[in-house]
Amino acid sequence: MDAQVIALCREKLQAELPISRSHRVGKHRTPAVDRKSRPRPIVVRFVVYLDRRMVFEAKNKLKGSRITICEDLTSHRLDVFQGSVELRAIKNTRTLHSRVLWKNKDRTKATVMSDLSDTPSS
Repeated sequence: MDAQVIALCREKLQAELPISRSHRVGKHRTPAVDRKSRPRPIVVRFVVYLDRRMVFEAKNKLKGSRITICEDLTSHRLDVFQGSVELRAIKNTRTLHSRVLWKNKDRTKATVMSDLSDTPSS
């Protein structure tokens, strides 16, 4: 698994990055009849935090490749993210350092559900 992640970083992101470890998460899936089932996500731990940051900054190079990079959020933060998406649309919402951000005049942050209700949508 580690070799696949390192190869992806080298080929798609043009970066040689050492990783501490990587592993798949979620239940094993049996191949669907229509073959549209997605592979299980991979969680990667980088040796240096700045390497992780560089990967997140370069993830736009993966557009059109059917590969996505996203943060592994806690269930609480995932609820906040999904609540923000419902209020503000997916294109206006993203995560950074486990905080939920959305586009508006002051680039608002949310860490709890009550943060979503206090801010008008843009």
